[in-house]
Amino acid sequence: MKHVETPHSTPTRAYELAEVDTFRFPTFFTAVFDYSATGEGRTVGLMMGYAHGATDLRAMVLDRFNPYFGQGAEIWPNLRVPPENESLVPDAVRKIIADPAQILGNFHFAGFWHLNQS
Repeated sequence: MKHVETPHSTPTRAYELAEVDTFRFPTFFTAVFDYSATGEGRTVGLMMGYAHGATDLRAMVLDRFNPYFGQGAEIWPNLRVPPENESLVPDAVRKIIADPAQILGNFHFAGFWHLNQS
């Protein structure tokens, strides 16, 4: 039986990519990044998925976010909608993650936005 974390399961703190070896696999996960460089722009990303191991999770995050943003991602070993990233998660995905037990196969969602203010 696969391990299922709900949106309200512990742990509540975010982990760094280097810490995902401590997760209990397989697991659902949520990863986010919020990046501002020179003050002229901002890029925000959110990803939810299902990983079979730490190597699998790292590869998904680095592939989707690219290594530049992925190295700074915050990651939780459950499905959640972080309040600061609510706008990136559509209602259909919220319904799915409200009951992860209904996910019989793989699950993956990603959303991004970029704003350049110069």
